[in-house]
Amino acid sequence: MSKLGSYFNDKDDPRGGNAPRHKFCDLMTISLLCALCGGDTAVDMELFGHMKEDFLREFLELPHGIPCHGAYLRPFRLMKPSSFQAFFDKFRADFAACESRRQTGH
Repeated sequence: MSKLGSYFNDKDDPRGGNAPRHKFCDLMTISLLCALCGGDTAVDMELFGHMKEDFLREFLELPHGIPCHGAYLRPFRLMKPSSFQAFFDKFRADFAACESRRQTGH
């Protein structure tokens, strides 16, 4: 399975403008992992980030630390639902394929 970061790149970042403080990949990865664990608000995402910071730093850059809840609001407000749906569909398909290979031993 691809690394989570490969699903998000700067061209997909809807924030544009003058260099957002937090990396789009970091925000989206934390958002996804939080949602998979039952979180559904920006506050949940921030709290999840703080609770799992050591783990997240194993594969995310987080150059400015864990984003505050407000940092999650802007990309989700600006992102087209179809953009996020396309990302999630790709992630889900790759995850299912990886799990299927694991179960069959291939």
